[in-house]
Formats: sequence, structure tokens, C-alpha cells
Amino acid sequence: MYKIKPFEKENIPFVYELMSEPNNLYSLHTSVIPLEEWQKSFAASKDTDEENFIVCKNDIPCAWLKLNGLQNKDTVWISMLVVSDEFKHQGMGQSAIEFAVGYLKQRSYKQIKLQTTEDNLPAIKLYSKCGFTVISKNSEKIIMCKEV
Repeated sequence: MYKIKPFEKENIPFVYELMSEPNNLYSLHTSVIPLEEWQKSFAASKDTDEENFIVCKNDIPCAWLKLNGLQNKDTVWISMLVVSDEFKHQGMGQSAIEFAVGYLKQRSYKQIKLQTTEDNLPAIKLYSKCGFTVISKNSEKIIMCKEV
């Protein structure tokens, strides 16, 4: 149903728009980052410790998935999973997580972790539904983990 493809530089304007959506700004506790900053960030040399993916529906970009820690064969982190407001509650986040788990399993990683905030209830619900469990929690953040 959804196609997940490697990030390319033409996806930068999509990520800028996605990360400027009010609901995403609120959930991620951030402010708008200028397009020029996104361009600089993605233009920097390729980081072999991370991979970025774009989730599409009918070739329309709908979500961004970023994995970090790829040089560590044990644990990889979902450092970003953001879905456009227009496509939320349609299974896109779950598809992105299933992709990430399969991608990492195929490469013999052992576990996948993520960090979110206690008030990001939609994220916590999604990750729990996908088999992640809370392994650490304090007043500011929650760390969740899933065996690959």
C-alpha cells in the first residue's frame, strides 16, 4: 500500500513542509527550521551511521523515517518518524515501523530503540501497538525498545 524509498535531495522541501506543520511542531516540541537549514543539513557529507527514508502513497511523499546508529550492529534508533497531518491515522506510521524492523532484521541488527516524550501519546500508542516496550521513563522522556 505504501512505498518506502531512500531519501533524495528533492525530498528536502517535503521534509521542510512536514516539519513545519503545527501538529508536528507541537508533538516534537520544536519550532520551524528554515528551508535553508534543511538544505545545509542534508547537503552535508553522507553520514554512514544513518539512513533516511520517505514513505509515499501513490508516489506522494507522506512521512519521513530516519534511522541512526547503523554502525552499531546491536542497536539502531528510530531518531525520526513524522507523518504529514493529511495522512495520519491511515496506517502509514505502522508501515514505516514494519519497514524499519524488516530492513534491520535483514541486516542482522538485534534491537531497535526510540525516544519520545511522555506527552506524545499518539507516538507511544503506535510504538506499543508495533511491539515496542518501555525500558526507561522519567519526567521528560520515554525510551522504548523492540527486539528485531
